[in-house]
Amino acid sequence: MNKKNITVFVAIVFFLLITPVCTAGIFSLSSKIQSTGTVACSSTNGIGIGNIDTTPPLYTFEFGKPKTTECWYGKTYVVISYATPIWINSTDPDGVGAEKIQYSLWRATSPYPNHHGIIDMVQVYEKTVLDGSVDDKNPVAGEVSVKIFINPSCLYQICFQCWDYEGNTDGQHSNDFLVDGCTPVTSLTVGQPQYMKNNVRWVTNATLLWFNATDKSYLPKGTGVETLIIEVFWKRNLSDPNESWQWNRTITIQDNDANDSNQDYGKITYDFSFNDQCCYTLKWHAIDVLGNSEVKKKTTLLVDSTSPQIITKIGDPNSTIIPDEAYG
Repeated sequence: MNKKNITVFVAIVFFLLITPVCTAGIFSLSSKIQSTGTVACSSTNGIGIGNIDTTPPLYTFEFGKPKTTECWYGKTYVVISYATPIWINSTDPDGVGAEKIQYSLWRATSPYPNHHGIIDMVQVYEKTVLDGSVDDKNPVAGEVSVKIFINPSCLYQICFQCWDYEGNTDGQHSNDFLVDGCTPVTSLTVGQPQYMKNNVRWVTNATLLWFNATDKSYLPKGTGVETLIIEVFWKRNLSDPNESWQWNRTITIQDNDANDSNQDYGKITYDFSFNDQCCYTLKWHAIDVLGNSEVKKKTTLLVDSTSPQIITKIGDPNSTIIPDEAYG
């Protein structure tokens, strides 16, 4: 090796020794770390090395609509329906990006606390959602969103934890809530006078009908009835198949409005009677606070408001009177 080649070789080696190796990622050197809150800056010999992300990602836990609240054993719970979405969102705006959300669903074995005052739970399932996966509902890279629907009606708990791409996390969080997918139940009571003939109920204008709507779910009283809807149809001749039913009117009763005779919250009672003599079909259903709707029920009644008539008829004589005869 001549003198020129030796000089070039030494120069190359010296350049490699003093030049830092640049690769993608976060650098770590055995030197003094100057920390500025959440991000640490590492340097040596005046050469900037990079940022170290030590901050856990941010998260939100959100209930969609419909929803309401109920107090149960001294604790206030959010109550949702089968159609209510639950969102868990993770972002890392000042860091390397959210990588994943891990969550598990737990269901109460009973709505009542045990002798320790705790409601026992059993795990339903556990799931991990990665950034950019099929189950990630957020299309932005470095942000993860999970959308959850739950049934059947019960008391639930969701435990969840979020990580960024550096493995930063602030631990596990949990949220307790109730799911109510049960519909209200409405009963119809027909007062007196009434008369059954050929499987058809006859009533009069003086006959009172009582509609009573109540709600029951996983909890004894449910979330409460909000609305009762009654539709009235009529026709003149029940036995005429060619005559169609005609809509007469629709009655809507809200909980505790002027038409509701039951002052208890979440219960509706409505008193109904007929004004005209006709054939009627009544259809009704109730809806609770969460929008759970009862399947429509119906009944047909004949209204007779005409008093009976008494007709007196005098016929022709049916005997012959003979003159000069004595009758006693």
